[in-house]
Order: sequence, then C-alpha cells, then structure tokens
Amino acid sequence: MTCMNAFDHNNCLKRYDKVEEMLRVFYDVRLKYYARRKDYLEGQLQAEADKLTNQARFIVEKCDKGLVVENKKRKVMVEELIKRGYAPDPIADWKKRASKLQGLDVLDEEAEESEDEPEPEQEKGKPVDPEKAFQQLKEVKKFNYLLGMSMWMLTKEKKDDLLKQRDQKLSELNILKAKSPPMLWREDLDAFLIKLDEVEEKERQDEASVNKKGSKALAANKKNRKSLMDIIPSENGRRVEPKISEDLIKRIQAA
Repeated sequence: MTCMNAFDHNNCLKRYDKVEEMLRVFYDVRLKYYARRKDYLEGQLQAEADKLTNQARFIVEKCDKGLVVENKKRKVMVEELIKRGYAPDPIADWKKRASKLQGLDVLDEEAEESEDEPEPEQEKGKPVDPEKAFQQLKEVKKFNYLLGMSMWMLTKEKKDDLLKQRDQKLSELNILKAKSPPMLWREDLDAFLIKLDEVEEKERQDEASVNKKGSKALAANKKNRKSLMDIIPSENGRRVEPKISEDLIKRIQAA
C-alpha cells in the first residue's frame, strides 16, 4: 500500500509511503504519552499515600494529647499544623501541579468559592470579623482533610485502616516505579489480547449456539415431514372395500 495520507501528531495532513513509517511515528508519540502517564500515576499514588499518612498521624497525635485543637481559633490551629510539618491537602496540590504540567488552565476552586461569597459590608459601617475573614482564606480550606474529620475517625480502628491503605498505596507506587513506559505499554497490549480472545471466544460460542439451534429446527422439520408421509396413502396401495354381513346389519338395527 502506497500513497497514504493521514493526520500526524501535530494534526497536519501528511503523506506516508509505507505502513511501517506510519507505525514508527505512532510508536514514538504513544511511548511519549506512556511516559507522561507513568509520571501522572506516580504523582497520584504519592499524593494519596501522603494524605493517608497525615490523617493517621493526626489521629495518633490527637489521641495522645500531643496535638490539641479544641477551643482554639482556626488561624492558630492552621499555624500549629504547619509548624508540625503537616502539608496542605496533598491530592488537591497534586491535581493543581498535574494540570499545569498538562498545559491546562487551572482554576482554583477555592478561589471561585471565595468569589461567590459576599464581601464584608464595610461601607455600611459594620466591623469586619477577623475570624470570619480568616475562615474564607484558602489556607484553612487546604487543611479541611484533617480538621474536617469526624469524631468517628479518631479511633484506633480507623487509624489502623488508614495506615493499611497507606501501605497499599506505597506498595503500588514502588511497583509502578520499577516499570518503564514500554513495560506499561506491553502490559496494556497483553490485557487487550486477553480481552480480545474472550470476546472472540464468546462470538464463536454464540455462532455455534445459533447453528445448533438451526440444525435442531431443520431436523424437527424433516421429522415432521416424515410423519406426514406415513399417513398419506401410498401410490402403489390397493383399496380394500369393507364388507358388512346381513346379520351384522340386523343386529345394529335391533340395537
């Protein structure tokens, strides 16, 4: 096959003289995106593990009385968390960084929410509440994943469950880091071939089932036609006239 025209990765129409040339271009582009996909998944798993670690650590310090958040202003609580090394929501931070790497315009949801909230009415002479103003800051909302946990979260069972989930995420992360982009591609191809075999096998079974039903219906029709032939008079048959005796006629009439 020659003189093939197709759009390349720059969305420009290009002429390809060989199929191999088209596959080579596709391979390079595909491999590049698998590298980006690997970085994306690593960042996602690391962010999820960091969030679970911080939540479990927060529960431990809260239960051990090492961290006291009761009867404190939000600003003081946030400053205490930052001083102790707690990071803002790792998943939200990772999503923002991932969007920037992908070249997308990132809209800060928290900023949008703050824009929707009414501003303090200073022109009406009402004093601005510093605590309320601080609550609208993004720094507070970044720590909602810790300060927003319910009392049921502050249990040993929940802490152990969070640590178990954290270990699972870290295990997945280590496995992913040990793989190269071509390995991820081959795994997807292997999974695709397995699924393709399953679909084709199901199609063969469906086709065989239809053929089997058709064979049974054909056999039934043949059987019905054979039964019908059994009751049709034969062309070579001889008609036998029934004979009724006079004695039988008299007995029937007498009855």
